[in-house]
Amino acid sequence: MDSNTNERILMTPQEYIEKRLDNQQIWFSNKSQTCQSRYKWLRRFEYIACIIIPIIQFNPLWPDIYNKLLGLLLGGIAAYVHFEYQLDMYFELWIKYRIASEKLKKEKALYLCKAGPYKEKTNEQCFTSLVTNVEQIITEANQQWGILSQNIPDAGKDTYSSTGS
Repeated sequence: MDSNTNERILMTPQEYIEKRLDNQQIWFSNKSQTCQSRYKWLRRFEYIACIIIPIIQFNPLWPDIYNKLLGLLLGGIAAYVHFEYQLDMYFELWIKYRIASEKLKKEKALYLCKAGPYKEKTNEQCFTSLVTNVEQIITEANQQWGILSQNIPDAGKDTYSSTGS
């Protein structure tokens, strides 16, 4: 029998944590922060535009036509901003990415402290459980992203990838 067919490439627990778990946790955290930032910026802009529109409509300093045009322009921009954050689902992705990031952090902490599901197990059993649990978290996040992306119209589907894995 060829020895190459029986060889398995194994990662050490440290390699797995550094190359897979930590990378995925950082990826989820960064994506969550980006989505949170975009969501909040777009929402603030939308609200400010909506607050300014009535003020502009009754501005006595400019001719009435300018007030109407500026109000119309701000209303159109506010509507587009609302459409943009709904289309890209920044709020939903922010929450889903944050949940996945926090689950990965928790799993790593439990593993390193030999607590929870890692208590009273051998190192090999702990590592096997870690890999299984981490991959389950990543798979769930991919599945949730897939479900969310089905609701995105074709124009917005190229905006995000799932987990970068």
